[in-house]
Amino acid sequence: MKLALLVISGIFIVAVLVVTSDRLNFKSNGFKRIFLPGKTIVLGQRSLAAADLRSIAGVTGKWVYFTTASPNRFIRTNLDSFNPEQLEFNLDAAFVAGTGKNFSAWLSGSTLYVFSGQIPAVAVIDITSGKSSYTPLDLPGFIYGVPASSGTYFLRAFQPDRRDLSFVSVTIQPDTMIYSFLTPGDSIQKGALKSDGALRYNQTGLVAYVFYYQNKFMVFNKNSGRLQVFDTIEKMAGLPGQLPGTAPLTVHQTSCVFEGKLYICSNLRSDSETREAYLKNIPVDIYEIETGRYLGSFYLPLPGRSLVKSMFMDSEGKLSAYYQDKTFVRYSVPTAGSVL
Repeated sequence: MKLALLVISGIFIVAVLVVTSDRLNFKSNGFKRIFLPGKTIVLGQRSLAAADLRSIAGVTGKWVYFTTASPNRFIRTNLDSFNPEQLEFNLDAAFVAGTGKNFSAWLSGSTLYVFSGQIPAVAVIDITSGKSSYTPLDLPGFIYGVPASSGTYFLRAFQPDRRDLSFVSVTIQPDTMIYSFLTPGDSIQKGALKSDGALRYNQTGLVAYVFYYQNKFMVFNKNSGRLQVFDTIEKMAGLPGQLPGTAPLTVHQTSCVFEGKLYICSNLRSDSETREAYLKNIPVDIYEIETGRYLGSFYLPLPGRSLVKSMFMDSEGKLSAYYQDKTFVRYSVPTAGSVL
């Protein structure tokens, strides 16, 4: 009897959370999107349900690289045939064992960077030759990592004795490593889930951190050492009260960068969108990374109402999207030429 009551109570709480979290999209939220001219066009699509994929690590040439549950195993898909094939690299056994499933990986050119927050260390793999190496870091650990530029990494730091949001820039030189710690100011909500987000790199010395639960993103400039906080266009005028002990509202889904622009999948409907259009698509808002200026928006379709798990812009300006239901789609999307 008690178990049945617990199950019924759990179903009720989930139902309340679903209705509550989507209530914002039934009413005015107090902001508008400016949709760019042009259409989102599907260039190719395939289900990759048979492959053990996690997220897109990057795109190079005609290949999309995906992470798996192992730091030394990746799957790549050709953009012409969309046929997946498995790659296994000869990473150090101690690195693989110590990392387990908890890592992030990014492809830049012909180099794969694998970040292990548990060891902690950064592994570098040349996808052409297969050669690899890894560098231990003098840190208590970190949560995420991305390459900011050649020899410099930007990490979301882990500090066992603190809950503050902090980052560390690591520059590896031939005979030393330089660590620079940065903590944002009071314009963001800190602690627990509210400060959670994703790091995105721009290959120009700029790194963006996109918050999942706040209408903000941060940018670290390697050249100046500055950490800036920018507001996104979303407003939450109709924000309902949070239930005690529940996760905050998700404002942003996944994101990616391309040519100095930040692309963010937003979870909030603007007043300039119809409910019908929003249910069939997810809006992607574009920002200039260096200034935080809004450049416009476009829609990505949601096949089967499945959300976008990860996305990446290739050198041709085409967008590759990997959905929660393991559907992979390559799109031609509208471009933002000038600041609005």
